[in-house]
Amino acid sequence: MLGVSAPNEVQLPQRSDSHSAGEQPPDADSDQTALATQQQNDAEIGYLVRLWLAQTHPPAVQDLASQFESAKELFAQWDQSEVHDGHMYRRWARQDDRNGVLQLLVPVAARKDFLTRTHAGMTGGT
Repeated sequence: MLGVSAPNEVQLPQRSDSHSAGEQPPDADSDQTALATQQQNDAEIGYLVRLWLAQTHPPAVQDLASQFESAKELFAQWDQSEVHDGHMYRRWARQDDRNGVLQLLVPVAARKDFLTRTHAGMTGGT
């Protein structure tokens, strides 16, 4: 598994702390920055994230020999990768969908928390 979200437009789940409508909780910026840093430092996807941020062309295939299988899978989708607000996404689209949706590449260290927070938001908490 690549550590991507379900094929829906994705935003980092917000904590359920109280705050005004449209206003992000005080630690939202630090959560966003931490996620971008985790993507770049991730053992599975970090290599490609760092390369994508630094260059416009994919690495040579032989440069991926020592990388995780998930990195090799992402390499095959280089043209579908995008960065928005410092976060790496993969554009996913059905054949009949011209625009597609963005899938956040969730680093290993953040997956459990991401899934917990995502599902808590969908069900109203656990």
